[in-house]
Amino acid sequence: MRRFLLNRLLHTIPVLLGVSLVAFFVLRLAPGDPVILITQGDATPEEIEAIRRNLGLDRSIIVQYFAWLGKVVTGDLGQSLYTAQPVLTELLERFPNTLILAASAIVLAIVLGMPLGIIAATRRGTAFDSSSMVVSVLGWSMPNFWLGLMLIVVFGVWLRWLPTGGMYDIMAMEPRFSDLLVHLILPTLTLATAHMAYVARFTRSSLLEVLSQDYIRTARAKGLSGWIVVVRHALRNSLIPIISVLGVTVGNLLGGAVIVESVFSWPGIGSLMVQSIMNRDFPIVQGAMLFAAVVFIFVNLLADLLYAVVDPRIRYD
Repeated sequence: MRRFLLNRLLHTIPVLLGVSLVAFFVLRLAPGDPVILITQGDATPEEIEAIRRNLGLDRSIIVQYFAWLGKVVTGDLGQSLYTAQPVLTELLERFPNTLILAASAIVLAIVLGMPLGIIAATRRGTAFDSSSMVVSVLGWSMPNFWLGLMLIVVFGVWLRWLPTGGMYDIMAMEPRFSDLLVHLILPTLTLATAHMAYVARFTRSSLLEVLSQDYIRTARAKGLSGWIVVVRHALRNSLIPIISVLGVTVGNLLGGAVIVESVFSWPGIGSLMVQSIMNRDFPIVQGAMLFAAVVFIFVNLLADLLYAVVDPRIRYD
């Protein structure tokens, strides 16, 4: 186990290095000068040059990259160009909000997607199987920004049942958990729809493969109930590929949260990234991309460790 963890951690180094290269150099290709945006054009050329020199933007891009990378190795992601606050501090302040949204979405995707896939697999070839897979394809195909806007129009504008943005009511004297739950409904549904469809389709295909095995036919020949065979024998042996999919799904949720948070004005890392991209706040965007990469790697490592829990035959020696 220790050797396995060490190897996985060593393999993350080139991945994070690649993310840092993309995050740093691609941002510099975008038009716009962050210093001009900071000063809003109200500074003299001498003042602009002084600000650029103070921020280290007057140096070559290669020198800037290695200077930033040296700080990252020590845990310093730099400072925001606009708030002058440490990037890590701003990310940690926003991360719980993104975690609430992503966790709610993955729970909803599992709670609705897995039963849908199980029922479709046990009723293969029926009208329910066909209709559920059609719905899954539609759910996976819909862009989350479009779905979010449609939910806002229907439930927020026409019916006025649910709030359309934020985490809490801006008129409330203090934050309430019930208020958070109400504000969480639309963004969670938007973010979970595509992944619920993905989980349903993958659960169905994985379970169908297991249901065709000889030991499943033997269990049925012994007179065991159909659902006992499915839940106790077939489902557990089909969980390993499903866990792999869920690990990738978490990474996709983090990526999808960037758009969903912007649509619903959810104060998480995603909306912070969009705002920082518009403002050319390079340190925030670079730090957020690295932070998301670390979370994605950790989640997939956790998924690999869960294999041994699901299947005792798997050992990491």
